[in-house]
Amino acid sequence: MPAIGRESFDHAEDITAEIRRLNAGGQGCLGFGLTMGSGIFFLEGGGYYGFIPVQKDKANGLNHTGAGTITIGYLREL
Repeated sequence: MPAIGRESFDHAEDITAEIRRLNAGGQGCLGFGLTMGSGIFFLEGGGYYGFIPVQKDKANGLNHTGAGTITIGYLREL
């Protein structure tokens, strides 16, 4: 296995002309709530995914935006 070398992040280059400004995607979420006393405990999990690659040219890659999300909370009635 080859050794992994150091990578410098000091390089600054303007790549705004090589990336798309707009994207379209989808988002989904699933969760549940449990009544506890005078409030509700809730847990949600989901994510989103961009359908259009970020880069305009395939030579620069075909990366998509996206993320997984988890939300935990407690809602108390006043």
